[in-house]
Amino acid sequence: MSSTPAATLTRTVTSDGPVLRLAGRLDAQGVAAVWDQAVREAARPGGARLGVDASAVDYCDISGMALLVEMRRQAEAASA
Repeated sequence: MSSTPAATLTRTVTSDGPVLRLAGRLDAQGVAAVWDQAVREAARPGGARLGVDASAVDYCDISGMALLVEMRRQAEAASA
């Protein structure tokens, strides 16, 4: 069992626009915990200016990369 917590996602708004901060492990278990919220947040109007802060991510596998790609896809669709 890992002592690193599952992934978390928080949203803040800066003068440059919204920022989604990911933390923890972006593996299959961690991504499952934040997928719906992350995709929903990325799809909000104004997504083209969405920032992602992954500085607190401890580990990222292909599941985490898939999440980041889907977040980008949703943000681009929201800004079209």
